Amino acid sequence: MDRNGFDVIGNVQTTVSALFGASHQTTILDLMEKGKVTGKIILKVDIKAHSSLHSVFQIGNGSLENTRGMFDGTINPFLQFYKLKAGSETNDNKLLVLKTEPCFKTVNPLFKMVEISNAKLCNDIVDTPIFIDLWDHRTNGNHKLL
Repeated sequence: MDRNGFDVIGNVQTTVSALFGASHQTTILDLMEKGKVTGKIILKVDIKAHSSLHSVFQIGNGSLENTRGMFDGTINPFLQFYKLKAGSETNDNKLLVLKTEPCFKTVNPLFKMVEISNAKLCNDIVDTPIFIDLWDHRTNGNHKLL
C-alpha cells in the first residue's frame, strides 16, 4: 500500500528520450513491484507534425491480472503520469501531470490517445525521467495500483 492508501500493482520508469528513441517509438516495459515483475506495459509515442512541444501517447497493455476476484474477470485500468518535482533527485518527490480516463471492464486495455505538452510532462528536457503508474479505478475512490 502506498502513502495514499492505494495498493501498488506495479510501476515503470522511463524518459521521453527513451520513448522517442525506441524502434517505431514503441517500447514494452516491465511493471515492477518490490523487485518482482507484475506485468508489462506497451508504450507508443507519436510525433505530432510541426510541433516539438507536445508528446502524444497511445498506450495498450497485454493481459492484466484480475485483482478484484470478480466473476467477470475484469478491472477498470487507468494511467497516471508523473514527473519529478523541480530540484528533486528521488522517486519519492513525484508530481502528477496526467491522468487518463479508465478503460472499464477489461484486462486488455487500449487507452485513448493523450496529448501533453513537453513543458508540463518534462519541463521541455527530454532526458527527464517520467513515471507511469497503472491503476484499477474503484468507484469508492480507493483505486488500486496494479
